[in-house]
Amino acid sequence: METSLHIDTLLPPVFFAGVFLLGAFIRLPQAIAHHRRSVMSFSGGVAVAYVFIRLMPELAVASDVFVQKTSHQELPFAELRVHLAAMLGFMLFYGLEKLATGIGKPDDEQRRPAAQVVHVGGFGVYVWLVSYLGVRGIEENAGDLTLYAVALGCHFLATDHALRREYGQAYDRRGRFVLAAAALAGWGVGALLEMPAPFVITLLGFVSGGVIMNSMLGEVPPERDGRFWSFAAGCVVYAGILLMAR
Repeated sequence: METSLHIDTLLPPVFFAGVFLLGAFIRLPQAIAHHRRSVMSFSGGVAVAYVFIRLMPELAVASDVFVQKTSHQELPFAELRVHLAAMLGFMLFYGLEKLATGIGKPDDEQRRPAAQVVHVGGFGVYVWLVSYLGVRGIEENAGDLTLYAVALGCHFLATDHALRREYGQAYDRRGRFVLAAAALAGWGVGALLEMPAPFVITLLGFVSGGVIMNSMLGEVPPERDGRFWSFAAGCVVYAGILLMAR
């Protein structure tokens, strides 16, 4: 990839970092401020639409490429490797949520810092991967990267909101800076290091599963305060945009 293309791919990670750094300062207009939960649900719908309308079809093609590039290795279930990676991402992020919940109960203030380390650390790896794939993934032009940035930026806005609600000022003091740094670090590594195509394709599957799981976790929290119609609206609106962009 040419150096100029590396600069073009800087947009998504800078946007992601801005979401984490400025999320606490984003103030919705007074008329819709009391609908904040609906806005988060809409954001989750945008991310899910991107996965199903954009990533899944691309992953089907990527799966064929994976089989071709690893044909000499005779890997077991090569044609299913991308889908297995998606399942793994789905499973691991559900496990991360349960682990963080188990470490730090709401009434156990001494254990909550450990829960935050696990939670934010796991999401830091996730954000790093998303930024790396913005450089070395399947999106090839400015329009693709813009759609990628908007969809995953909305996803991270919901993530930022959830972590701030869970950990409060502790997240504002440290966690958001960790996630912003992870976004920029992912781009830096992507600009300098090109990993083997089969590995990158596997990462795409993993991240797709993670986006689906984390969007679900945002919509089905313990207090069940998700907004179905807002979530559905996000899915439909962004799906329409993606279809028109094709």
